[in-house]
Amino acid sequence: MIRRRKNILALILAVAFSSTLSYKVSAAFPTTKRLAGADRYITSLKVAQDGWNSSYYAILACGEDYPDALSSVPLAKKYDAPILLTHRTYIDSSVLEELKSLNVGKVFVIGGTGSVNDRILSQLNSLGMQTERIGGADRYETSVKIAEKFGKVDTLTVATGQDYADAISIGSVAAAMGVPVILVPKNIMPDSVKNYVKNLDRLKTDDGSSTTTTTSTFKGYKVFVVG
Repeated sequence: MIRRRKNILALILAVAFSSTLSYKVSAAFPTTKRLAGADRYITSLKVAQDGWNSSYYAILACGEDYPDALSSVPLAKKYDAPILLTHRTYIDSSVLEELKSLNVGKVFVIGGTGSVNDRILSQLNSLGMQTERIGGADRYETSVKIAEKFGKVDTLTVATGQDYADAISIGSVAAAMGVPVILVPKNIMPDSVKNYVKNLDRLKTDDGSSTTTTTSTFKGYKVFVVG
């Protein structure tokens, strides 16, 4: 299971990194570059070093499970920020050094205290970095909290939060479109997701004006359901 999660998180970081890049079509044979460290935490550091010389924003997600990092990919694109991984209860000194090297001023910490302990936020604050925790009661509400950072959107992507493959597949596309990835269970829609969608409908009418109506027409919205 540990090896499987390590591979998953490496894929997530690759998706996040690729979503920040622009590609040109070329007939030349593609080159390859391996970004890897001794573990998933150092791998996230290597990705950050390869993609950024400096960054005001950074995203910190738990490296012991995948949902929070999955939901963070479009957010990383929005803020042009690297995703760095941490243990639940402590952060590697090398990751801290990378944050300082990048001159990070604000860190978005993804997930509740069960994912990233408050002591880590205090440690970041002591180094002069602002922190903002984006987390809910579970992975589904956390994905909604991240989505709220995008304000009004007319497109959503939805994938299961019970496995990683579909959300990884859509992550870079969602990032390129500037829209969030909402995680849901297989057979139900959590109240947190329902409330988020209802709020979107109140904020946007057919002509684009603001309204407080609770009528759920959802005309003009696009929802990509993956899987």
